[in-house]
Amino acid sequence: MGSLHALQLESIKRSQGSRQHRQTIAIVTVFLLTLASSFSIAQEPEIWNCLGIDGIGFRDTGTWGKQVFQPMNLTLTINGSESELSLEQLDGAKLPLACFEKGMTVSHTRCENASGMTIILGENGEAALSMLMGVAMQPSNTPRDSIQVHLFQCSKTDSKAH
Repeated sequence: MGSLHALQLESIKRSQGSRQHRQTIAIVTVFLLTLASSFSIAQEPEIWNCLGIDGIGFRDTGTWGKQVFQPMNLTLTINGSESELSLEQLDGAKLPLACFEKGMTVSHTRCENASGMTIILGENGEAALSMLMGVAMQPSNTPRDSIQVHLFQCSKTDSKAH
């Protein structure tokens, strides 16, 4: 009878151990699924359509002169180092950007590329684009391109619609 009782106790201990094991696996699984879903949400690109408000800068015609530029529209896709900017005036050509969020006193997103283009997008949808491409990239003995700053009002679109 004593050995039967010992076998029953051992069986109960095993079932309790396996139940604890199953509970641990269930908790870890829920945690991993929650973590994975938060990553997939965080990696969703943000798409902003921006309406040009104003454009001003300088143009080199032998000497630098103030220049008013036609407002232009753009689409900004924020997706970390794989972000892109599509300018209406360039027939929708996509320019690569790297975007990151800043938030010292005012929260905003800053995007830039190696050719001297920077865009700052505020939480309220106001944006500014600076273009120094022609000045930064041109050799000193050739005519320089313009320096431009454009202002925009942007609205976030549903990225699932694209």
